[in-house]
Parts: sequence; C-alpha cells; structure tokens
Amino acid sequence: MNKKTQIKLIFGLFVSVFCMRTYASEINFDSGINNPFSALTEAQEISKLTPSMSRDLTWRYEPCEVTKTLEFYRENGAIVNKMDSLYTNYIETNCNTYTPQPGGNPYEQCQDNKSYAELNFSLFIDNRELFEDEMETVEVYYNFCRANKPNIEINSPYEYSIKTKKIGDYNYAFELKPIRRIPKTPSAEMFSLKSFGYDPVEGVFIMEIRGDIPYRYSGYKAVFHGELIKDKFFSDETKDIKNEEGILYSGNNNFKITFKPSGKGKYYINWGFKIIGELFNENYVGKGKSQKIEI
Repeated sequence: MNKKTQIKLIFGLFVSVFCMRTYASEINFDSGINNPFSALTEAQEISKLTPSMSRDLTWRYEPCEVTKTLEFYRENGAIVNKMDSLYTNYIETNCNTYTPQPGGNPYEQCQDNKSYAELNFSLFIDNRELFEDEMETVEVYYNFCRANKPNIEINSPYEYSIKTKKIGDYNYAFELKPIRRIPKTPSAEMFSLKSFGYDPVEGVFIMEIRGDIPYRYSGYKAVFHGELIKDKFFSDETKDIKNEEGILYSGNNNFKITFKPSGKGKYYINWGFKIIGELFNENYVGKGKSQKIEI
C-alpha cells in the first residue's frame, strides 16, 4: 500500500467517526430522534391558545331631533334676516370582542368617541309690522338620523308663504313672505265691568263698561251683549236682553247699558262683547256674571 492510499484511508476513517459522533449527539434515548418539524407543530399549538379579536364600529346622533325656537318682537324690526345653527352629538362607538382561547368566554370592550354635527340655516322674513303687544315665534327642527330637510312651524299674527332652499350639504335658507294678517279673537282684557247698580228713580239697572283701546283699533265697532237675569230658587230667569253697539276710539272708552227688571227680587247680569274690524274675527268673548243686587 503506497503512502497516498494510506492518507485516503485515514481521512475516510476520520470523516466516518466524526459523522457518527455528530449523529449520536442528536439522539435522545429517552425521547427518540429530534423531529425537524417540531418547531412548526409547537407554533400551531401555541396559536390555539392566543386570544383572537374582532372589531365593530358603529355611529349615531344623540339626540336625533333638535329644535331651535326664535322669537321676534316689534323692536326686532319689520324685516328679519338671521343666521343660526342646530347642533347635536355625533358619537362613534368602537367595540373590540376578545376570545381568550377555545372554550373561553368572549368579552367586549367599547369606547365612545364624541364630536358634534351641525346644520346651518338662514331665515329671512319680508316686511311686516308687529304691534307692541305682539310676538312672533319661528321653530326650526331637524332630524339628524333621518337626514330629511328641516321643517319650520310659525306662530304669528300673519299668514306666510314659505320657501325652503338647500345650499350645499348642510345649509338651508328659509324665506317667509306675509300674505295677510290673521283675524283674531280680541283679548278678554280689552273691556271690564266698571259698575253695576240699580237706579230706583228710573227703575232700571245700569251697567257701565270701561275699555282702554289702542290707537290701531280706533273706528272699529264694539257690540256688547248683556242679559239681566233674575235669581230664582229652582231656575234663574232672563228678564231683559240688550245688544248695544259703540264706536271705539283711542284711549279710555266708557259705555252704559240699561236693563228693565221685572218685579222685586235679586238680579245680576251676564255679559260679553265682540269687535267688528279687519284685525278681528267676530267671535264672542264672554266676560261672565256680575254680583247680585236685590231690589
């Protein structure tokens, strides 16, 4: 055997011994040979124990419907041009649902993020006149959840035509033009009973009525209705009825009405009035009964 062959044999023997020792070092005689895929299997098992999570994002307006009431008086002027806004809360709710492990009980955690939403509007009321004792209200309301156009309600001495115009996504304009004044029932405070008594010389009952009349009602006609009623034990009896007219003027107005009784007894009056003029309907305003007077 030559020297070159000996070197090859020695080198081969060395490699064989080294490989056997390395292989032997990876053998565990208690658990067997290490599985090269064991790391992947363990990762899969660990993933079964890792909590899972799902997300849910919702939003809402709170409250849905918002109202703004605007009041106008004589001092606000004959023409109104006003801008205003409606506001509500805009709430985003972010919920995370956690599942700890297979067979575990899921639980939820939620968080609200609040901001606000707004609707801008302009209101134009064309030339009209309010009297000193009058008020006009305009109520604007909008449902943010339904997102329909806003609506208005008007409480006014006037009847209006209404135009609504959308400007952009969140802006509206309302234009009100007066058509006519709405005839109204006069206030019961316009007239009061100044006195009620019996004149033994004339043999009549006299009712005096007092009224403090604003200038704007000058020239209107007042119609007073009075009933002289005799007090009876079982049923009262009407003995005299009067309907008297009078022309109104600015300031203090006084009217007298006489009633003829029927025999002795206790008497009282039941009375009221109505006003005839373009600012009023012709509804009768009852003022009630007077005190009883015995003759």
